[in-house]
Amino acid sequence: MKRRMLFVFVIFAMMTVGCSKKYIRGTDIEDNEDSRAIFTIFAHYVKGFRDQKPEYFIPYISEDYYDNNGTDDPSDDIDYGMAIEILNSDQFHSLRNMELLYFIKDLKLDRRMGKAKLLYYFEVRFKRESKLESEKKDYFLRPDGMTNHKISDTNQMVFRKEGEEWKITSGL
Repeated sequence: MKRRMLFVFVIFAMMTVGCSKKYIRGTDIEDNEDSRAIFTIFAHYVKGFRDQKPEYFIPYISEDYYDNNGTDDPSDDIDYGMAIEILNSDQFHSLRNMELLYFIKDLKLDRRMGKAKLLYYFEVRFKRESKLESEKKDYFLRPDGMTNHKISDTNQMVFRKEGEEWKITSGL
């Protein structure tokens, strides 16, 4: 009887281990082809944003891109054309000493529907040329004529599978 119980236990343990899901190291996110593709796109986004080279991630932006910026005000909505314009603007490229810190919080992936939502926390620090006149004494104005800025928030990047590729549809 003990041998049978041991045998049943061993078989049960093998089935449990054999059926367990693989997760991306350091996360509770299932490791599969789609989640890896989404993380690869996000890595291109982070590198392109940090290096101010939007060409690293523009190919991953859907032409159906649309973001309402979390408001009901249509004047701040961004579509594909406007996103490309912002990413190629002098204002975006005038940012200096860009530092980006991010933490992936979750990835909700619906493979059947071809949709995904990546939730992450970010903190961006950068310098920008000050609009203040250099003669005025201001503790925020640095000797190099730049001011320091920090933006932090939680963001949701939305993806959709277009053909065989994942594309960003919202949340840049």
